[in-house]
Amino acid sequence: MSDGTKSLVDEQFVRALAKVLPKLPGDFVFHHYHTKKRQCKRSLIFQDDVLDGFDEGDDAEEAKAADESADKPTGSTESDELEKLPEAKRESVSDSGTTEAKDNEQKPVTGVEEDGVEEDGVEEDGVKKVSESGFKGAGSLDGDKTASKYTDAAESKTIKTVPPEILERRKKHTVITHMFVLSYENTILFALEIYTFYDPTGVTLFVSKADTTGQSPLVDGESVRVSMKDVSRAIIDVLLKHHPGQRVRICLFARPEKQYLFPFSADYPKKHFLSGPQLTKWWIACLDGLLDDFENPTATLRIPGAENRTIQSFLEGLPRWTMGDIFKYQKPEVGEVPESDAKLAIYQLPRFPDDPKSRFLDFLASEGRTTTCSIEMFWEEIQGRQEFNAGIMVGLMGVDGVVKGETQPETEPASSLSYKEFKNVREIITESDYTTTELVIDANRELTEDGPAQSRVGFKGQLERAAPVASELKRAPVVNTLDMNLVRKKKKTN
Repeated sequence: MSDGTKSLVDEQFVRALAKVLPKLPGDFVFHHYHTKKRQCKRSLIFQDDVLDGFDEGDDAEEAKAADESADKPTGSTESDELEKLPEAKRESVSDSGTTEAKDNEQKPVTGVEEDGVEEDGVEEDGVKKVSESGFKGAGSLDGDKTASKYTDAAESKTIKTVPPEILERRKKHTVITHMFVLSYENTILFALEIYTFYDPTGVTLFVSKADTTGQSPLVDGESVRVSMKDVSRAIIDVLLKHHPGQRVRICLFARPEKQYLFPFSADYPKKHFLSGPQLTKWWIACLDGLLDDFENPTATLRIPGAENRTIQSFLEGLPRWTMGDIFKYQKPEVGEVPESDAKLAIYQLPRFPDDPKSRFLDFLASEGRTTTCSIEMFWEEIQGRQEFNAGIMVGLMGVDGVVKGETQPETEPASSLSYKEFKNVREIITESDYTTTELVIDANRELTEDGPAQSRVGFKGQLERAAPVASELKRAPVVNTLDMNLVRKKKKTN
């Protein structure tokens, strides 16, 4: 590293990436920014806050603890800030966790694309992707500064004190937010955002966003292909191996969008985009390569609104995959729940950031239907939501199983950042302009100068392989990208 600072990036990531990246004359730089483990504002599985309507953020002690621990449960910039507000206030801002209007719900999360993938004639009648894409300027949404702004919404709801048993349950639900960035010779190529949730039932890896700038390494003026599918799989594989002997779930929505993490990268002419069916196949192939890490894993695909034969067409030749989802009833840790309630969606579906499922749960809560909507009704009705009926296929994928290996005590990496530090880095990434190669290089320079040096490391890929021959380098440029929907974020003025 140019500044002489010793990198604290886990060497497992570097070794894994070195196996899938091409050997090139220049250096790749891998960034891994992640928060310290912090308490979730809501328990992950048992949705007591939605079910009982308890407000968050108005309890003085809880708000103080949240500030001190940077308590941001599911992580988009906007969503995290809105989690501080009571339910009524959050609804007044937006159904999707941003200041955007409620009806603008098409905010996916994990769009990825790779060149040369064919649609195979599959209809785009499904649904996909988890969304944390709306980066509208929300500014600070804390305490007194927002009291007057949301007075009407606050007056419409009675403030309640969160019962001690629920606060105690939340202490058992914690989260780490990860941001991975890959660059080559001062040019950012790819980024992946993942949340690691910890709760009494195990570990959940939520793949929130993936995106590419549309750039590719250049050798003698020619583009060299980098498989972002292999890069994504390698990163998730290392995260899995951090939890040997534990039950781990991987969850993601795949919904194609033009940009997610890199604003205006869709304007770069070489950025390639996948359709809904292509993106679904892309992520299935990525996750399928991870199943050998588990003991008897369950791998599932659900495409709301699609016929069974359409869903099954994606699983041909994949014997370990089935139609459906991995979400099952989780018995609450405190309190008694009638057996009939085991079929309610509120007790089966985890709450993720900018997640269409979570937004629909909020909608059900606003109608007072959380105690009557079964999981079957939930999947039937969610098909009519704008995110799922816009003619774009959206795939919900999940993997559930025990990771191979002996259970080991968990340790927090030394390079953990405070949430404030992490947020600053994330804003550098998500508020830059990626329209041209020059602007991408400028964004990389800012990230290098302002981001923590110990969170990145430079290395060469695949040193054991021969260098690409000239004939391979002169092929037509191939660019892989992950799409996602991003909106220009207003600069903060305070």
